[in-house]
Amino acid sequence: MSARGRGFAKLSRVEEVLMKLKEKVTELSHEEVPLRECYGRVLGVDVESPMDLPPFHRSAVDGYAVKAEDTFNASIANPVKLRLKGKIGIGEVEAPSLNRGEAVKVDTGSLLPPGSDAVVMLEYTKKVEDWVEVYSPVAPWQNVSKKGEDVKRGEVVLNKGMVLHPQDIALAASLGLNKLTVVKRPRVLIIPTGVELLQPGEPWTLGRVYNSNAYMLLGLAKLYGAVGELKPPIPGDYGSVEEALRNLSLYDSIVFTGGSSAGEEDVVPEVIARRGELVAHGLALKPGMPAAAAVVEGKPVFSLPGFPVACMIAFEELVGPTLAWMAGMKEPPKRATVKAILDRRVPGSLGRKTFLRVKLSWKDGVLRAEPLRASGSGVLSSVVKADGYVVIPEDQDLLEEGGEVEVKLYRGWMT
Repeated sequence: MSARGRGFAKLSRVEEVLMKLKEKVTELSHEEVPLRECYGRVLGVDVESPMDLPPFHRSAVDGYAVKAEDTFNASIANPVKLRLKGKIGIGEVEAPSLNRGEAVKVDTGSLLPPGSDAVVMLEYTKKVEDWVEVYSPVAPWQNVSKKGEDVKRGEVVLNKGMVLHPQDIALAASLGLNKLTVVKRPRVLIIPTGVELLQPGEPWTLGRVYNSNAYMLLGLAKLYGAVGELKPPIPGDYGSVEEALRNLSLYDSIVFTGGSSAGEEDVVPEVIARRGELVAHGLALKPGMPAAAAVVEGKPVFSLPGFPVACMIAFEELVGPTLAWMAGMKEPPKRATVKAILDRRVPGSLGRKTFLRVKLSWKDGVLRAEPLRASGSGVLSSVVKADGYVVIPEDQDLLEEGGEVEVKLYRGWMT
């Protein structure tokens, strides 16, 4: 039954809604992309190393390759003299083989000559004509990067579902890979609704507001592995919403903002329900309650509140994790957290997960969290001024002053 004009008879927990969506929405297919385009993408398969890394024994320092046992008695007072047999530079492969009592000059990264098993650092040697005096002993394999000590051939080095960071791409490059198999990024159409909306750059007139939610959602979609596309605002009546839904064949998901509540003009969830299965309308969130989720033609469609803070929270709690799942992520991105002491007593809202915006400051060596007083669901500046938020669970009616809380940071993400 539609909540329009009646209110919400029941609020759904986000966790339950996400479970239902996961049963109905699948991970997207895979594609191969060049290494230079892999940053931030989600790996679609495990990557096994095609080679050992390092691929050969190599010197870890500038110095002389030796047989370690030749140096065991070396000291400043009694240096060991070894015959200099030659030199091998970085990238060279023609290396003289060592016998007892011999040394070969090497650079950092040079191939270790056959017969040698250690390198004496340059600082502990002295070249005297065709001989090298060694003033410090080395143990077998000292100052040597052994073949395969970093990565063994056949070893799984990158795991399916991981978001690729610069170091992951560097590892793939070091193994000679020039492309990786990743999950396709969900393409999301973001549609703001409301006759009152102006586009940024248009002259302001009385009674109108600028479309801000769409630009916020565009950034959030990217954080969760998706590619967002903006559509100009639509009125949000039956006809315009129906027309907008016809775009679904070109995208993997549609996100409406505005027109999601229980007012007479809030028709978006009702129109979506006509086209598919309405999974939930009304979430146990504060703010963010009027959000809705549906599945249309096997694709998730969302209706988020028009108030910007409520829209942001509903996206992070509901839309973001769904997109991350479609993008192949093992876990959705999470905000970085810190522990702090709450500065004052704050009531919760039984039955609804409450998001308390806070400002952080150090007082007497203790990190403290001060709740913001101007924190309505339409006060967008509050999430700019705040350092983060504290989640009060649905079954908790109070946070006591002086208690330790976990603060999720607005400007810190972990992927």
